Amino acid sequence: MQARSGQLRSVPVRTEEPTWDGPYFGEFGVLADDTDRVQCHVCGDMFDLLGTHANHTHGLTADQYRQAFGLMQKTPLAGPTYREKRRKFVAHLLTVDNPNQERIRNLTTNQRKGLMAKVVRRREHDLHRTPPQRTRGVLETKYGDPRGHPDEFLAQVAVMFVEELRNGQRGVYRRMGDRTGVGWPTARSRVLSAVERGHLIWTGADNEPAAYRPGDKPWDPPGSFAHMYGVLGQWVNEHGHARVPKTGRVGDVKLGLWVQSVRDRYRRGTLTEDRVQQLEALPGWSWNTRNQT
Repeated sequence: MQARSGQLRSVPVRTEEPTWDGPYFGEFGVLADDTDRVQCHVCGDMFDLLGTHANHTHGLTADQYRQAFGLMQKTPLAGPTYREKRRKFVAHLLTVDNPNQERIRNLTTNQRKGLMAKVVRRREHDLHRTPPQRTRGVLETKYGDPRGHPDEFLAQVAVMFVEELRNGQRGVYRRMGDRTGVGWPTARSRVLSAVERGHLIWTGADNEPAAYRPGDKPWDPPGSFAHMYGVLGQWVNEHGHARVPKTGRVGDVKLGLWVQSVRDRYRRGTLTEDRVQQLEALPGWSWNTRNQT
């Protein structure tokens, strides 16, 4: 079958016999692109992120897709334009005005991908806005409100979100999704809408789920950095230092495991500079566990 688009570039990258036995577009062992997006062998359409499309639409993971069409194991399933944007983004993180530039420069490829994913999730919180005009008609037909879910529904989402926060900060979106029969991305999207409409006042940082309802007293949910930093302060007041062993506890709180996770985030370069300074100001704090003795 021929490609749907006009001018496509074809780079042979075949390394093994393909396993796909159905109709296909393009050639086996070749990932065609139009200098902007790459072409799907199954449906012939062009995509920025072919791996995501193949998984959601055709039920193929990235590795399965490569194997099915005889592509190299490390062939990127993303368009040239998207890859260039990612490259420029990482280059921007290494500019001189970034206080974490030295840590970022020493990250591995996987660690940089994790950092970029975290930044994207944080931007979703910061940049959430009313849906564009082209989608408002669809939303009004579906929900009766051009902004999406009605306020009554989002007010209930706010109540549920605060309830789940009080049960523990980790996995709050997934628990909400399990209760309502949706996935965690949908649950998070509803929380973002509740924040946008003013049913929740967001207090989280670094994409940490933390918020309270208008009229309620602000509080830090269990597991958030602010809450655990306060627990660490209790340890310092009692022991005179911040050298918490891995098994260290304050009441029922496993403080030692949290301290270990914070050190891991510091090594990955995902801990903000203000939090680094907060921790380093504590007596006896060390980023190296060998210096705790």
